[in-house]
Amino acid sequence: MPTPLGEIVNPDGCSIWDLAPREHALSGAVWKSHGVSVKNLTHTARDFLDAGLLSEAEKAAVVSSGAATDCGEK
Repeated sequence: MPTPLGEIVNPDGCSIWDLAPREHALSGAVWKSHGVSVKNLTHTARDFLDAGLLSEAEKAAVVSSGAATDCGEK
């Protein structure tokens, strides 16, 4: 699925949600736990911050939005 217009992407053309999807893109499997999902999202958002693609406030908003989902909940 193409990245939506306006999404921030890294030099490879991947958005945060491409790299830290709510479900594993190829298998459709869900994360082992909500914590694992949020941890992966946090690391990915930090990579975008370090690359200068996000501000600290934008990173915090991305992580908060992911933490508010039920992704990985059993």
